[in-house]
Amino acid sequence: MLRSFVKSAFELLKPGGRMVGINTSPFVTTRDAFASTHKYRLRYTTDNETCEEGDPLHIEIEGEDFLAKFDNYFWTSDSYQKAFEDCGFVNFRWVPLAVHSDDEEHWRAWKENCPLICFEAKKPEYHGSS
Repeated sequence: MLRSFVKSAFELLKPGGRMVGINTSPFVTTRDAFASTHKYRLRYTTDNETCEEGDPLHIEIEGEDFLAKFDNYFWTSDSYQKAFEDCGFVNFRWVPLAVHSDDEEHWRAWKENCPLICFEAKKPEYHGSS
């Protein structure tokens, strides 16, 4: 599933193009860590105490007048790295989300266990004739 997604993105990008995305963090792996951020109206729940490769993650996003529910799947950082490299991307990297607030205590759990993370990778430039 992950590899198919990355391969499709690679094929759609122009040479030298950059893929930027946001997804579930592979660095938050336990039910308790996810639960610590529920107060921010983005709730991740898991079927197991600790996430394993391919486990479903149940996500709820609460807005002022809506509740969105969907599932995502847990993949390790190594799986992301390998999928991007195998599909031809270079310079894959994780980009943590930043919170700018004067209320450090309120955002402590989010900063310690942020369930979201950004990533970026580049499709190489191709030189010469094809």
